[in-house]
Amino acid sequence: MSSPVDSMFSELNQRYQKKLRVSAVDVDIFANCVTRVEQLEELQHLVYQLRRSKETVNTLESTHHAFCRVFLKFRQTDRLLHILSDRIGFGIFADLFSYNMLLDHLIDEKNWRAAARVAALMMAQEDCGNGISQRLALYSVHKYLREENRSEWFESEELERLAKEDELYPNACTDRAVITTDDNDEEVQYIRVPYLRNKWFDDHFDIRDANHLCGKTLYFFSKQFDDIVGRSQQIIGLILYEKWDKCLKLLTSFQKLKQNVVKDVVKTVDESIEKLTDESTHKQILLDIKKVLDVMDNDSQIVDKDLDELVSQKLSEIKELEIKDTEIMPQIFKEWEKDRELALNKQMEDLLKEERRKQLDDKKSEMQEKHRIMYFFENFAKHEMDFVAAEQKIAELKSKTVVDEDYIPPEIR
Repeated sequence: MSSPVDSMFSELNQRYQKKLRVSAVDVDIFANCVTRVEQLEELQHLVYQLRRSKETVNTLESTHHAFCRVFLKFRQTDRLLHILSDRIGFGIFADLFSYNMLLDHLIDEKNWRAAARVAALMMAQEDCGNGISQRLALYSVHKYLREENRSEWFESEELERLAKEDELYPNACTDRAVITTDDNDEEVQYIRVPYLRNKWFDDHFDIRDANHLCGKTLYFFSKQFDDIVGRSQQIIGLILYEKWDKCLKLLTSFQKLKQNVVKDVVKTVDESIEKLTDESTHKQILLDIKKVLDVMDNDSQIVDKDLDELVSQKLSEIKELEIKDTEIMPQIFKEWEKDRELALNKQMEDLLKEERRKQLDDKKSEMQEKHRIMYFFENFAKHEMDFVAAEQKIAELKSKTVVDEDYIPPEIR
């Protein structure tokens, strides 16, 4: 038996196929009404189509949350991660609460690779979230780096897709909607133009190296903690990110301020030095970092504490932070309901306005036809002149037609 949600998808999909307008609020309602895992494919399709229409600029905030929540509900985390990674293609940007739920779910499943990738997405959006997000993200990346048989950051299919994009579009990416305005038209117009990719490496969205992504993410979130965990993870993150100068400068400031770091920092530096060859240009600065660590060790600034245990203790602080989130969530849901209601009212007003405009146009056409019939004989002379002009035009067109006298039509058998 067909459900109202199935009927809604069929109607919206037909409108997309006919190049008709589908509003962002319609997609939002569908996202909030999904009740079966089979409907996830339909939701993904609608979001994909919405991203390619001018309505994408009106996407409601509740759409992003509902999309993430329903995929998480049916444990489709791999598909969700793929969609979140393709921001240009699908335009889904998880909100703070969605990120928290997703990270919590992946940590429970001990899926460290996926959890670390979610943290990297937050870093790419330059959104450090709240205290819960920061602790979950920091813990996720830390556990992924500590994994013995660490799984690959990108899956083989993803690597192939990225390689193909880099090969086919060295200086261009997916089309992007750009706003243009017409002085004679009140409505804002949208056109699609090539979305140009930077000709240089931006050291942010273009990062493909797993260690660099983990390092930058670790550094980004650990800056939020002014303690031994934050300081230690900042240094480890910068080493993985291979920002040696920045690492040396930061570590020197810790040394001067008599601030402690854990012994794992020394271990990470030693491992990095071992990997470098004698000809490496970075070896000297790593040795300078090592010297600063030796000075800190002599001043008892290197603490022999288990970093894994210290980071795990950060998760225990989440219980106190959850109270504020649970108080804010109902308020945000009410705001989203108001936004949806306003969008629906505006859509209804636009539909009524369009219907009235159509009625006026039909009435105008009808009156013009009646006027033409009523004053036909009064305008008879004009009609005769139009008729003569039309005959002359037809004769002129016929005279320009080239006829091949030797043309022999084909035989029909």
